[in-house]
Amino acid sequence: MTGPDFSPAPGVTWAVDLYFISLVQIERKRRLRLSYPDAMLWDLIHRRVPLQRVTTLLMAVAGWERSETEAWIDGKTSQWIDDGWLIAGEVHG
Repeated sequence: MTGPDFSPAPGVTWAVDLYFISLVQIERKRRLRLSYPDAMLWDLIHRRVPLQRVTTLLMAVAGWERSETEAWIDGKTSQWIDDGWLIAGEVHG
């Protein structure tokens, strides 16, 4: 699986807590708490781990099949983009 680099959308900051990751947009007074496996995906893509490796890691940890994992990653990142938490950058092949 290849794809774009991702970055937090403008105005989004995030912090790791003991049980979750909190995303915050102070100006828009919005907050989103991510728990596993969403938090794992957020962390890995922001560490710039290639999507192929992210897929493999999620498959191993969650016990999902490749097609299920790829569909989940695509759906989750699309949701975060649509909701204004994430932006997609340059696409890598």
